[in-house]
Amino acid sequence: MQDKTIADTMNLTIDFNDIDDGQFADVIEKIRAERRALLKATQEKYAKSRAQKALIEQQKQRLRVQLQCLYGAVVLIMLSLGWVFSNSEGTIPSLDEPGTTHRTIEMTRDHRLDDTQLSQVERYFTAKFLVGDWRFRGANAEGNGITIHIEMPQPLSLEPHYQREYIRNSLCPKGDSELWLSVEPADLTIHLYSDHPSRGQSALCAS
Repeated sequence: MQDKTIADTMNLTIDFNDIDDGQFADVIEKIRAERRALLKATQEKYAKSRAQKALIEQQKQRLRVQLQCLYGAVVLIMLSLGWVFSNSEGTIPSLDEPGTTHRTIEMTRDHRLDDTQLSQVERYFTAKFLVGDWRFRGANAEGNGITIHIEMPQPLSLEPHYQREYIRNSLCPKGDSELWLSVEPADLTIHLYSDHPSRGQSALCAS
């Protein structure tokens, strides 16, 4: 007798009377085996397709992260160059540089911040972050200085050192800002964070 395939079983004109009783079970088992093989091949095909799609998506995500980091570095370089050319001294003070002299040293030890200075700082930064998804979360006196807390929706794709430079160049008041006249001789420190204040970055502003 000629072997029957799945295509034969789908043909409604098959005359099962031509199949002997002893061969009927073999034909059914052959049909089942062919169906299992077809199902397995189909599953493997779709599994391979899903794996390829997942790999492509991972490559796209990796490329997006690299582009974001590159964009952040370019923006930081542009901001740093702009600050250097606009600053008459041509330097950017850094907390990481040894021997840096801050205005804290020049302050008298008995100086205490008052509520008026804090209020002026709060008004300045509230207006600055009134529009957008970055939020001013208050200012508090710490020693002889004022710390400003700013929350952003997502962390910056920059190394900690570059984040501090970004804070100094973009978030701190400019040297000719009237805010310095209101808070002197106090220092201003900006603390930038996203998910939790303890995992943020701080930088000292220079007047």
